[in-house]
Amino acid sequence: MEQFDDLEHLPPARRRKKRVVSWLARRAPGLYIAYMRLVYATSRVDESGLEVLRQRKRGGQPTLLLLLHQDVFVAPYFLRGLEVCGLANVGDAGDFIAFAMHQLGHSTVRGGSSTRDSRRRALGAVRDLVRHGRSKAGQGFIISITPDGSRGPAGACKAGFAFVALETQATIYCMKIQARPAWFLPTWDRTMVPLPFGRLWAEVSEAIEIPAGARAADLEVVRRKAEAELHRVHRDAFERDGREPVPKLQRLE
Repeated sequence: MEQFDDLEHLPPARRRKKRVVSWLARRAPGLYIAYMRLVYATSRVDESGLEVLRQRKRGGQPTLLLLLHQDVFVAPYFLRGLEVCGLANVGDAGDFIAFAMHQLGHSTVRGGSSTRDSRRRALGAVRDLVRHGRSKAGQGFIISITPDGSRGPAGACKAGFAFVALETQATIYCMKIQARPAWFLPTWDRTMVPLPFGRLWAEVSEAIEIPAGARAADLEVVRRKAEAELHRVHRDAFERDGREPVPKLQRLE
């Protein structure tokens, strides 16, 4: 977890803030896990949507799992036991997500959108994800990305995930985790927090394969297909829940 301790390059005010955030982030996962255990203990949880991921991991097959940023709160616990490698942003919120992921047996790569050096960090994160996938070749791995994060717009999927899939030979699946009742935070992505005494389940897409012989220039077709599938499972989950989808998703122009 050295990325949380290398603070000497920061200005003094930012360094102090990061130390406070790091202190909180190291303690927050325990509260998060305790809360999710309460949700699970009091709710009807359907994890059947995870079975395809479990089978692929047992079979040594590479998988790239896409979720919208709305599911960043619930996903680490819902995916526990699968040893997912996820992408956490470089901001303070990413510190909390990264610690929670590690507490649950996952790993993280830090990157994504930021107000500082955003392009360099995003490209570095993509390279790190590819490196992780290649290091696990033949073992079965799951890399998870929220392609509309970390600043949105909600539903607008950037192309980096398709390059990761191409370079690691991973099959893409899209997932939407849904809960009822749930609290949707007043954020750009309407982050979902499941509430106790309800239901929790996931909608999962069919497999999306990178075409044989595909080149980087061909990946826009894959990006658009995956974006459409993420929008579909999002819509289907809310329809099954009997409510209007939130937020209103956008497409990448």
